[in-house]
Amino acid sequence: MAAHQKTLPTRTTGGLVDDDDAVPDIDPTDTSGLLQERLQAYKHACGYLENYITATEKVQKAHAKEYEKVLKTVSDPLKEGHHFDQRLGGIAGLFENIRSNTQV
Repeated sequence: MAAHQKTLPTRTTGGLVDDDDAVPDIDPTDTSGLLQERLQAYKHACGYLENYITATEKVQKAHAKEYEKVLKTVSDPLKEGHHFDQRLGGIAGLFENIRSNTQV
């Protein structure tokens, strides 16, 4: 039985491929090609990380604004607090704990 070998077609880029293409035009078996491939992967990983941090920063900034609104609602002592139970576990004590724990 004779082995029938068929050559597979190869893709050539013609030099028009930039560094963000899915099929790089470098030889990963060469040391410099492998280094270039790894540096490109690192560049993309850093870009993804930067996008993640930027999105997280926007979310945290929005939450901070909302927390400021909440803190303003409890910044003053409870009016007519003397009508409520002042002991530990009472309503006046609850509001005082909220206010003292949320002060900046």
